[in-house]
Amino acid sequence: MATGTIQQAEGILKVTTGEYTRNWEDSAMLYNRLNKGSGNALSDRGFEIPTEISANWNHTWMTDGGAYPAGGSVKTIRPSVYFKEYIHSLRLTIRAIRTIKGDKSSVKNWLSINLDGAMEAAKKMCNRYAYGTGDGVLGTVSAGASSTTQTFNNDQNVRYFGNGMSLDFWDSTQSVLRGTASVTSFPIPGQTTITLSTSVSTTAGDVVTIHGGSNQAITGIKAIVDDTTEAGVMFQSTSRNTYPNYRAQVIDADSASLDLEILTQMIGAKIQVQYGKTNRDRTELWAYPSQTAAFQSLGYNLKRIEGGSKSVKLGYTSYEFQGMAFTEDVDCDKDRVYYLDFDKLEKFVARGWGWIDDDGSILRLIPSSTSGSAYDAQCEGYWGADYNFGSPDPRPLGKIIDLDVPTGY
Repeated sequence: MATGTIQQAEGILKVTTGEYTRNWEDSAMLYNRLNKGSGNALSDRGFEIPTEISANWNHTWMTDGGAYPAGGSVKTIRPSVYFKEYIHSLRLTIRAIRTIKGDKSSVKNWLSINLDGAMEAAKKMCNRYAYGTGDGVLGTVSAGASSTTQTFNNDQNVRYFGNGMSLDFWDSTQSVLRGTASVTSFPIPGQTTITLSTSVSTTAGDVVTIHGGSNQAITGIKAIVDDTTEAGVMFQSTSRNTYPNYRAQVIDADSASLDLEILTQMIGAKIQVQYGKTNRDRTELWAYPSQTAAFQSLGYNLKRIEGGSKSVKLGYTSYEFQGMAFTEDVDCDKDRVYYLDFDKLEKFVARGWGWIDDDGSILRLIPSSTSGSAYDAQCEGYWGADYNFGSPDPRPLGKIIDLDVPTGY
């Protein structure tokens, strides 16, 4: 972690005129979509979703004077959702806060851009976690090494990492800690290697989480939209083996390329059969640009020319499939397409987003480790929320996984 000193802020001190710019990708499309509304209020005891998991099917065809069938009742279960606590931190020196105030000597106020930056970076990270299972994994090592340079597979590559992140390296089961190190390079999407502050000995297949965050993340759509293929049997404290109708719909493409047949199969052979209908007005397809590019190559969504048109403009209106919007998000896994009925995806909130200010201040002085000194001339702040995602009924949710990723993506 890099403390925000005056040296860190040299880019905003006025030497020549210029406009302050942010040079990192900050789109958070799924996060923004899932976070619409206030969500369901959640306590530390969790949120129960009373669910009728089976109807009363007891019946018969009567004979004259015959016995009535033994009675039954509906079967209900009580799935539960529990919150996860996310915290994003910043640390600045007192001198930098006091001297860089966006006046004649600097382009921006140092404190303001760090507060805003922490909030935007938190949103971006939570967009990435929203695609996970809850295990907190940010990358998978593709070639083990005992080195300060580590190599990752191309699916996630290094797009979930950032400069200064403190990372834990684990074996594939997340039970053996290989080591902890901070990112010293500046990772960008498409790269497959990062440079670390200290050497870590890894093996191919090892996974990486933020330091202290293994198996502590929110439940993302990889777990919500699942049938035990990619996440555990237990979902919202309920066994998907005991209650298979608590599963979402999954098709394994087995490395085949995206085509109209498999897109239609998810509707006709999966969602329609298990749920009884497809809510096309509220279901959206979500994918990485690799799959929207493959979809684009199948045909074109052209604007309709109507008699009242005063000009002819051909081109895309949007990506759509059978009346359902097709959205691309750069944080989605590259090998899949999700079918998301957002009426069946819910947010559960114990504490909304905000700065930790229980003592009346969002910034706190850092206790000093130097003998005879109470505090260092630095302060730290924490931005976060206690929340989680879940689903009252996963049946109309689906995903096509293990699709071919076109060359170049």
